Parts: sequence; C-alpha cells; structure tokens
Amino acid sequence: MDFKDVIVRYIKPLFPVAKFCLPSQTAKKFPNRGNDYCSTNSTTLILRKDKNKKCEELRKNDEEVYLQQSQLFSDIEKKVVNQFLRILFEKKIYELQYENDILDKIYNQCLRRALMDAVLEEKSTTQNFDLIHKVDDLCQYWSKRTYEGNKVSFAIKLPDKLPNHDIDLQEYKEDYFASLTNGIDECLSIGENGKISSYLGFFKEGISIEDEKLNAPYRFLRLCKNSGKNGVLALTRNNEILYFKESLVDDKMTKELVFAERNQQFILYSHSANIRKMADGKRGVTFASNLLDAMYKTALDVSYTRTGAILACVDEKNNSEKLRKLIGDDNYTINGKGKQETIKKLINGKCFQELDRALRAELASMDGAFIFDRHGNILTVGTIINLEKGGGIINGGGRKTATLTLAKYGLAIKISNDTYIECYDEKNISSPLLVIGAKNS
Repeated sequence: MDFKDVIVRYIKPLFPVAKFCLPSQTAKKFPNRGNDYCSTNSTTLILRKDKNKKCEELRKNDEEVYLQQSQLFSDIEKKVVNQFLRILFEKKIYELQYENDILDKIYNQCLRRALMDAVLEEKSTTQNFDLIHKVDDLCQYWSKRTYEGNKVSFAIKLPDKLPNHDIDLQEYKEDYFASLTNGIDECLSIGENGKISSYLGFFKEGISIEDEKLNAPYRFLRLCKNSGKNGVLALTRNNEILYFKESLVDDKMTKELVFAERNQQFILYSHSANIRKMADGKRGVTFASNLLDAMYKTALDVSYTRTGAILACVDEKNNSEKLRKLIGDDNYTINGKGKQETIKKLINGKCFQELDRALRAELASMDGAFIFDRHGNILTVGTIINLEKGGGIINGGGRKTATLTLAKYGLAIKISNDTYIECYDEKNISSPLLVIGAKNS
C-alpha cells in the first residue's frame, strides 16, 4: 500500500474537513522539519513516511503529503499522527504483504495503539501501556459477542500507576464477566496486577452544574467525572468503545471523552478546538456567553442517543420576515396550544444555554428544528421547516436541506441518526465548518 493511500484511508477520516494534498498539487513550499514523522505549519499537517530521508526525495516520491484545513491542528492531533507513523515505520508495517482485509486489521490496530499512547501522560521512561491495550482488547473481544442474546456493555477504570510487566486478562473473557457492570454509571476498578480491585457504582451520584460542563455525552457524565489519570474504557451496547480521561486542556486539568470507536471508525475529540471552529465561522459576530459551548455539548449528547437533531442559532433581528416564512407564526413565538404550550412551560423563560443539559438534549431530539437567536432566546422547538415558502436549499435529505437553509441565517448543526455531526454557516454551505464522525461509517 502506497504511503499516500495509507494516509487517505486511515488518517484522513480523523480530520473529515481537511483536504488531502500532494507536493505537486501546491505551490507552497514548507520548511524542512525536525526529527518527526509529522509536523504542522499553520493550518497544514505535514506527514512523512521516513523522518531520516531528505525532504526533496520524499516529495519526489509522494512520501511527504499534506492535510490542510482552515483551522489550526491541535497538539494532540499532531501527536496521534506522529505516533501512528512511528509505529508503522519502526515495526516495518509498510513491508507486510497480506490480503487487504488482514492489512486493514493490522493498520487499524496500529492506529488504535497510537491514539491511546498519544493521549496517555507518560510520567516515567519505564512506564509501559500494555495494561490499557489489554483492556481495549477486552472491549474489542466483547463487542463481537453477545451474552444470553444481548449485546454486552461494561466499563473498566485503570489504575493511576500502570505496571511495568505483562498482564493477562484472559479470565475476563469468560461469560460471568459480561453482566458485572452496565458501562454507563458503574464500572470495575482494576489494580496494577490486572485483578479487579473494586466495584464502583455512580448511579446514586447527582449530576451537578459543574459536571454538566464536562465534554462528554450526558449519559456518560458520571463515568467521565470519575475517570482518573489513566482513564476509563467503556463498551456500550451499540458496540462503541469510549475512552474518558483526565487531560490538560488550555492549561487546566479536566476530564473528558478523548476518543471513541463508533461504527468501525475512530473519532479523536478535540473539544475546545471544535468549539473554536464553530466560532471561527462567525468572526465579528457576538454570541451570548457559553452559547456555542452549550450548542456543541447538546450536539454531542444527541449524537450518543442516536435520535438525530437540527440546532440553529440565527440572526433573528435582521432576518425576521424570512425566518417567519420558514418557521410559521404559531411556532415562531412559541405560542398556541398543545405541543408548543407544553414546551413553553418546560422552557419557563430560560435561554438555550440556561436550560438543564438533559432537557436541551430531549427537546433537540424532537422531530424538527430547535432554533434560537445569538442571545440564546428560544424561537421554536421541534418545528418542520417550510422549505417551499422559505426558499430552502435542496441538497440531500430533509434534515440536511433544512440545516443548510437555516445556516443561511446564522449557524446550524445537523446531527444524524448515524451519529455524525456537521456544522454550517452562510459562508460554508458547500463545505462544513466542522465534522465529527463520517457518513455511513
């Protein structure tokens, strides 16, 4: 497999918005790098097959390639890619000759290892990550099995100190293990020897306002807040593998969902960078404090309920008549009877960002669009957009069409039932500002 094919097939999906580019396709010349497989130059990720060869030779043979996007690449994104290429080169994976399906499994395992190694904070040169890879292997094993006809879910918290010796978790592939935890608000803690040390149940814990600030799906907030230095790995009944961990974000320690495997695809979550991407699309526009953060977290919550949604933050002041045609008079003011009267009582005069996080996700999951202005004032919930009267953009299915139409008046997010998230604004209708996950993944 050519180097460029490896990048397109395995690394590019981590950055859905980025464009793949060969040296021959750009006039821009990037400076020579240090001793890394991956480096960044502003909004370009520069990837090389061999860190020891000269740049000219690599470029000539298409063994230096680029991923380019409008926003900066984060440090963790660079680390993951560099670690992946290092594993491929040092283990001579490029030289393997197997059937495509076998090669695919090998490359995916290398990417999985790179993701974990890059996000773990190595405290000493003697520490190894064998235990966490063994726990991940356990998640993979159970994701392909059922217990008494049901999908298996569980969570394991790793010890703060990882052992320096090999650990055998083979016994946890026995049937008894499948029903010990639910993988949502309870988990098993394992010690340095790989043995179960305790059962941790968090279902009696309330979710505080501080907990709601964590960048993790709402239903997994208890697991996230109780993850430690080396984190918690969880397997869900949807065959998703989630990794929560304490991380350094913007010079502050926080706990968050770091990455997930969903629908046979890896997703690396750079939450702060994702929120900045949303803001970058609306430079010069003032939003209420925490509004974009609340919008992003609600999209994340809905993605993990698999219900789908449309969230739209619109410039209502300058587009009131056009929006009225799209939304309709009754829904526009949240007046009327039945559904809108009930929703009005639930909202109780609060702005979007002031609502309980769980309620926001429930309202967003209703059929139709959840629309609010740049101050967070809620205009309508669960409204079917009147595309004929409002002059909608016809592009794909109904939810996609409605999202692109609303994006003309501000910022709109589409969350698919298939879990992927797309964010658009009036300047980025043909190409999204932000994508998390991918279609048909």
